[in-house]
Amino acid sequence: SNNYVLSILEDSNNNLWFGTGGGGVSMYNGETFTHFTEKEGLSNNFVWSILEDSHGNLWFGTYGGGVSKYNGESFNHFAESEGSDENLVWSILEDSQENLWLGTWNVGVIRFNGESLTYFTEKEGLINNDIRSILEDSHGNFWFGTAEGVSMYNGQTFTHFTDKEGLCSNDVWDILEDSQGNIWFAADGVSMYNGETFTNFTEKEGLSDNGVWTILEDSHGNLWFGTMNGVSMYNGETFTHFTEKEGLSNNDVRSILEDSRGNLWFGTRGGGLTMYNGKTLRHFTEKEGLSNNYVWSIVEDNSSNIWISTEKGLNLIEPGPDSVNVAYNNPVIHSYSLQDGLKGMDFLLNSVLLDSKNRIWWGSSKSLIMLDMNNFSIPVEPPALQLNRIEINEQFVDYRHLKDNDSVKVNFIGVAKFYNYPLDLELPYNNNHLTFHFSAIDWSAPHKIKYSYKMEGLNSNWSLPTSEAKADYRGLPYGTYTFKVRAIGEAQKWSEPFIYTFNINPPWWHTLWARMGYAITALLIIIGIVRWRTAKLKHHQKVLKIEIADATHEIRAQKVEVETQRDEIEAQKEEIETQRDEVVSTNEILEKQKHELEFILENLKLAQSQLVQSEKMASVGVLTAGIAHELNNPINFVSNNVNPLLRDVNDIFTVIKKYDEIIKSKKLEGAFGEVNELKGEMDFPFLVKEIIKLLKGIEDGANRSSQIVKGLRSYSRLDEEKCQLYDIHDGIDSALILLHNKIKDRINVRKEYGDFEAIECFPGKLNQVIMNILTNSIQAIDGKGEIIIQTISSSKGIKIIIKDNGKGMTPEVKKHIFDPFYTTKDVGEGTGLGLSISYGIIEQHKGDIDVFSEPGKGAEFIISLPRTQPNHS
Repeated sequence: SNNYVLSILEDSNNNLWFGTGGGGVSMYNGETFTHFTEKEGLSNNFVWSILEDSHGNLWFGTYGGGVSKYNGESFNHFAESEGSDENLVWSILEDSQENLWLGTWNVGVIRFNGESLTYFTEKEGLINNDIRSILEDSHGNFWFGTAEGVSMYNGQTFTHFTDKEGLCSNDVWDILEDSQGNIWFAADGVSMYNGETFTNFTEKEGLSDNGVWTILEDSHGNLWFGTMNGVSMYNGETFTHFTEKEGLSNNDVRSILEDSRGNLWFGTRGGGLTMYNGKTLRHFTEKEGLSNNYVWSIVEDNSSNIWISTEKGLNLIEPGPDSVNVAYNNPVIHSYSLQDGLKGMDFLLNSVLLDSKNRIWWGSSKSLIMLDMNNFSIPVEPPALQLNRIEINEQFVDYRHLKDNDSVKVNFIGVAKFYNYPLDLELPYNNNHLTFHFSAIDWSAPHKIKYSYKMEGLNSNWSLPTSEAKADYRGLPYGTYTFKVRAIGEAQKWSEPFIYTFNINPPWWHTLWARMGYAITALLIIIGIVRWRTAKLKHHQKVLKIEIADATHEIRAQKVEVETQRDEIEAQKEEIETQRDEVVSTNEILEKQKHELEFILENLKLAQSQLVQSEKMASVGVLTAGIAHELNNPINFVSNNVNPLLRDVNDIFTVIKKYDEIIKSKKLEGAFGEVNELKGEMDFPFLVKEIIKLLKGIEDGANRSSQIVKGLRSYSRLDEEKCQLYDIHDGIDSALILLHNKIKDRINVRKEYGDFEAIECFPGKLNQVIMNILTNSIQAIDGKGEIIIQTISSSKGIKIIIKDNGKGMTPEVKKHIFDPFYTTKDVGEGTGLGLSISYGIIEQHKGDIDVFSEPGKGAEFIISLPRTQPNHS
């Protein structure tokens, strides 16, 4: 690479390495030269020295670029000049002849046969130079998905397919040949080409979204489509969807892989990676160790490792020993970035290939990246860890040359070999700020080393991993401490902890002798206090004896007086108790009489109200019967005469009509001119219609009046005290006739009568019950409504059900609805006796009346009656 050679080395594989002045490093394997410069990752092209360590790593000392390490496993980069469109490799394919095909942005397709490059662009027949995907089908044809459709190359000519030929969209992101030989295209929807025609699948056919990025056929023949709204699985007949609702980490799925164990991997834009083992979903994100949550491609190498390209570098996931249950539960995730030899970290969508030579290729915006897996290995050993030195109170201490007059006063038995830290360190209480400096060696990736530490005696938890190689402890209390530090590197394994034990001595006032002195002094003080307290108690005891004697004499005198007073109080107590018993007995008698009077008064009021109501109903019945009798004769007269009159008038009009026909047929209009003029003035046709209409009205009125009289006669039956057979349907119909004015067109009455014979009852009283309940239902309906009346026959008797859709009742109203004088109407609008009397009438008939109601849902009254009445049959 350069004629100015600064250094030479023969490595353990007999390769010769030449460090040059400006040309980087050249390696000669006995046949060919391979050059490494800044373009391949060398820190500087001036290489002054070369060294191979015991692990086979090569170290290059450069001029101004520090030291570069090469382990033979670094990433190889292939690129044109920086910024060239040829560097943007959207898709990579190895064909059946082991040629490499690269789909670029704006430069078309490049074929590399191992020696030379062949370009295919729009000039050579491509439909567009922006190549998103490449496929070689089972017939050896090449398919190129572009931004403007698909080009198929058979080795000689190109054939184009666009939306005109049947593609669902021209913007094609992925191409797949399934196990049946069909070609699938991911675009705005999915298109399937069977060699003759296209079949399109969109949201209408069951796709979860038309924005499709990638296609995969799994080992069971199912097709998986990564879309902007989750994953759609197509089994040849139906679609099954997996989205965030089913457990995906993110709905925007950009890449899909089925690994050798049958697990499916979904790379998302923003949600990291999701693994599906057929039963459960497992997520891998930045939290688990991914470099970034934007996943662009997924590939599995021949060792079953999963490689993921992201927005910020590469990741490798090592699988576990089991294919489903254990694998990836505690994964080891490795990261690779610029410090590991990558030129750039902005990878492109699904631009990845594992070739037949066990090399992985990635397309990025800056270059084509290749990693030779034959020379790649994952480190397995943790870093080598060592404590280097200990600083006291933020001062460097040279323990080997520490003098007595130094400000740092410490005791120790020796100093560690090759390192600057003391053995069996003891410090005074005021030298309690310690800083531990340590380091670790990991030749594979020194920039990935992290440390964790803890100070037993102060805390028992390991610190969070950090790349800072020191631990600082301030203000440590006196005591014995054990400092532990461990390191982790590329192998993702913690090293054995380095352990260091030391003591911080207490100040003199916390020493054992000081504490013994404190204890003796405290004991003497306690003894003195006890003796003084004992003398004081003895004196106080003497004084108490004298006071007790005096108090005892006085207490005995007071005892005699108290006993006398107690006897008097006992006598008074007995007298008071006797009087109290008499008062209690009197109160009980009065209270009992009060309740009896209240009960009698309540019954009298109820009886009086019912008597008044009964007398009123009896008077109404007599009056109604009389009116009905008096009205019945004239109404019958009108009804009996209006029908013949209507027939006579019709006959007259028929004769007149016949006259008109004769006049017209004989042409006698001139002779009857005056008659025709008179008929014209009278508007004779209208007069005929009006007379007929008036007579019909008289007939309808007479019939209506007859029905009302019939209802009055039925309702006002004077034999209410006599139990007899009665058709309850007549009573219901009579009540409805009398209430017609309140019902009219406002309320629809639906009658659902059962088919049964008359029952034994008191007709007048039963009519009163039906009238009361119907009146309540009508009053409960505001505006338009409906009342349903049902009669039902059963083995125990009959039931009358009256149901309305009015305003209903609250539980409180329903509880008291049959109580006497209870009403919800305003004062003066009701007595509150209607339903109470009805309840009594039904009880008289040995029946039951129940009500069911809720506010806003109407009310339902159910009357249950026997067919016969005891002692009356």
